Amino acid sequence: MWRDHYDPAVVREELAVLARHGLRQTRSFCYWPDVMPTPDAVDATVLDRYEDFLDAHVEQGMTSIPTFVVGHMSGENWSPAWRGDRDLYADVWLVARQAWFVEQVTRRLADHPGVVAWLISNEMPIYGRLHDQPAAPRDQVTSWAQLMVQAVRAGGGRNHRGNLSDWLLVKDNHLAGLSVSDAVRRARDLWPGRTVHVECDSFEQFAEAIEAGADAVLLDNMSPDEVRRCVDHASVAQGGLARRTLLEVSGGVTLETIGEYSATGVDMISVGAITNSAPVLDVGLDAG
Repeated sequence: MWRDHYDPAVVREELAVLARHGLRQTRSFCYWPDVMPTPDAVDATVLDRYEDFLDAHVEQGMTSIPTFVVGHMSGENWSPAWRGDRDLYADVWLVARQAWFVEQVTRRLADHPGVVAWLISNEMPIYGRLHDQPAAPRDQVTSWAQLMVQAVRAGGGRNHRGNLSDWLLVKDNHLAGLSVSDAVRRARDLWPGRTVHVECDSFEQFAEAIEAGADAVLLDNMSPDEVRRCVDHASVAQGGLARRTLLEVSGGVTLETIGEYSATGVDMISVGAITNSAPVLDVGLDAG
């Protein structure tokens, strides 16, 4: 698609159809053989087309999730010809080439408003090893994934987390007999290098978490007005719009009120109603 058959008009036409049906996000493939035709180069023309593809999303009010190492698709495995039979996870040279590829693409697209997230790969169990081959060792796959995530960060992309152990959540029950500032300080002492995420249910707790240098704050069961007050405080306390602390809203958010919360300027919103209040679909399979 990216090399020989890219048609901007067709792309916009099809995205318009998706937008009319209410779709707001796609997953798109930085098709590895096209984007990286040789081990030491990414194709600038292909990336120009991919960037135009993202522009077309923005025109429709949509976003996309670029996927880097697209290995298994439509029943086939797709690799650059130069890969040969090198092991995807354990061959040091190939892992370095993949990391370089991920970093270069991220560096080109990191600031594009059409990018909402990054996906390292797709269907890795199928692509990384064939069905008649033994499964790849867990430690190799984990190390490979960590290196690819680091490559996204090196290119200027932001990751929520690589796994659950990357972040440390300070919840309200952890604060019994302990101040927010003390909790953040102890978390940094005990687990250096981890992202410290603090749950706050009042403005006073939030202000203390910001002052203590928390990396992220979960604003729990606050009204939109309370959330807006916290966002404004963070912006002032941390130098305007380029605030460092990530702000998340959770608790009491419904599909009816999510717009109000979004308008406050927070970074993330969690809505439990999507899962715990999903309506039941009554499906009958009666034979006539």
